[in-house]
Amino acid sequence: MIIPFLLFTACSDKSDSDEIYDTASSDDTDTSDTSDTTDTTDTSDTSDTSDTGDTTDPVDEDVYQFLRDGSTSVSYSGQTFRLALITEFASWLDSRQDALGTSWNPSDEAAVLNDINFYLEFDSSIGGQIPFSFVSNTAEENFDGISSGKDIVGKLAGNDSVTDHKNWTSGDFTGWSLGGTPASPEALVGFWGGLFASRVISTGGAATTGPDGSSYTNVAITPDGHDLTALLHNFILMGVTFSQGTDDYLDDDTDGKGLKASHESINDGKNYTSLEHQWDEGFGYLGAAKDFLSYTNMEVISGDSFDSDGDGKIDLKSEYNWTPIMWAATIDHGTSYSNNPTDFANTAVAAFIDGRSYIAETPIGTPQADYLATLTEYRNIAVDNWDHAVAGTVVHHLNNVLEHMSQFGSSNYDFEAHATSWSTMKGISLGLQFNPRSTLSDNDFSTFHNLVGDAPTLPNAGNTNISNYIGDLESARSIIGSAYGFQNIDMW
Repeated sequence: MIIPFLLFTACSDKSDSDEIYDTASSDDTDTSDTSDTTDTTDTSDTSDTSDTGDTTDPVDEDVYQFLRDGSTSVSYSGQTFRLALITEFASWLDSRQDALGTSWNPSDEAAVLNDINFYLEFDSSIGGQIPFSFVSNTAEENFDGISSGKDIVGKLAGNDSVTDHKNWTSGDFTGWSLGGTPASPEALVGFWGGLFASRVISTGGAATTGPDGSSYTNVAITPDGHDLTALLHNFILMGVTFSQGTDDYLDDDTDGKGLKASHESINDGKNYTSLEHQWDEGFGYLGAAKDFLSYTNMEVISGDSFDSDGDGKIDLKSEYNWTPIMWAATIDHGTSYSNNPTDFANTAVAAFIDGRSYIAETPIGTPQADYLATLTEYRNIAVDNWDHAVAGTVVHHLNNVLEHMSQFGSSNYDFEAHATSWSTMKGISLGLQFNPRSTLSDNDFSTFHNLVGDAPTLPNAGNTNISNYIGDLESARSIIGSAYGFQNIDMW
C-alpha cells in the first residue's frame, strides 16, 4: 500500500519560421509492447538510406514519425499509458462527489485508500480491460490497448532513482511542510490521499461551510482551501512525466541511460536502438500528438485530439495532446496577443523532432563522442522550453489566485474555484525541482514556496493577513518572472 493515513514524521499560432529556436523568454524500456504501429502511414518516403549505415527516415520534417525499412521505429507506449492512467485517476477523483452514496459507498478510510491505490499501483491483470472514462472513440479501447505492466508509483520521482540528480527519498525533496515534512514525493501523495479519504468518510458528501459562509459539496475540497484532486493530479503529473522526461530519458549523466543510451545496434525484437527509444520516451512524456506542429495553439486548446489519419478513431499514442503540452499551448496562445508572445510548445516539439531526425541520420555504430554534443543541444532546447512552459503555467494559476482574492466580500467570489487555482499552482510548482536543468535556482525555489505557503489565505483571514499574502504572491510571481525572463506576467 502506498497510502497510509498518517501525518509526516520525518500562444502564438504555429509557423514554419526559421527562427523557431528563438525562445521567448529503473529503466522503462516497454519491452512488453509492440511498436506504435499507428505511425506507419505514408510509407512512401523512405528515400536515400544507403549512405547512412541505417535505414531510418523521417516521414515528414514537421511530424514525429520515423521509419526503418518501411516500419515505424518510434515507440513510447509506456509513457502514453501513464499519461492515460494519471488522467483516468484525476477523472475518478473528480467524479467522487456525484458517485458517493450511489455507485460508490466506501465503508471506511481504508476502503477509500484501497480505491486510490488501484490507480497508483495499477495492475493490468485487474484493470487492463476497463474502458476509459475521460475520453471516447479511441483506437485503444482500454489500458491493455496501449500497453501493460505499468503503474504510477513506480515512476514517481525518487522511486526510479538511477538517474535522479537529487535524493528525493532522503531529505532533498522540499516545498511542503504542512503536517510535517514529507520524506519523499510518494509520502506527500500519501498525505493528500489520506486527507481525501478523511473528507469522504467524515462528510459522506454532505455540504460543508466554506470560509465565506457559503456551503459547498465537493468532497475533494477541504475548508482550508486544498483541492485534493488538483494537488494530486498536477503533482503526480510533474513527479512522473516532468521528472522522468528531464531527469531520465533526456539526461546525460548516466552511462547507458538517456542521451548516453546505446546507438550501437537495433534492440532485439524491436525496430529501434536504445538511444532512439530513450529520446522517444522523453517526447512521449511531453504528451504532444505526432503532428502537433500542423495545428494552431487555438486549435489545440479547443480540442485535445485530431483524427489526423481519418480512420474515425483517436489514437492516444499519436493523435492526442496530453496535459503537459496543453499547458504549453495555453500559455503560448494567451501571450500571442501581447507584445512578448511565447512559443514554448512549438519550439519544444520542433526540437524533439529535429533531435530525433539527427539520431536517425547518425549511422548505427557511430562513436558516442561524435554525436553527443549536437544531440545535447537539441535536448537543451526541448527541455528549456518545456521548463519555461511549466513555469508560465504556474504564473497563470498564481494570477488566478490573485483574481479570486480580489473578489473577497463580493458575490463574484467562488471558494471552490479559488481552492482549485491555488492547488493547481502549488501542485505544478512543486515539480519544478525535478528538472536537473531548471531555470529556477534551488534558492529561488525555496523562497517561492516559503512565500506561497502550504495553503491559500482565505476571506476569513482578516485584512492584514490577506494584504500580506497578496504581497507574498506578487513577490513569488516576480521570482519566477525574473528567473525565466518573462514579461508582463501580471497579464498571463
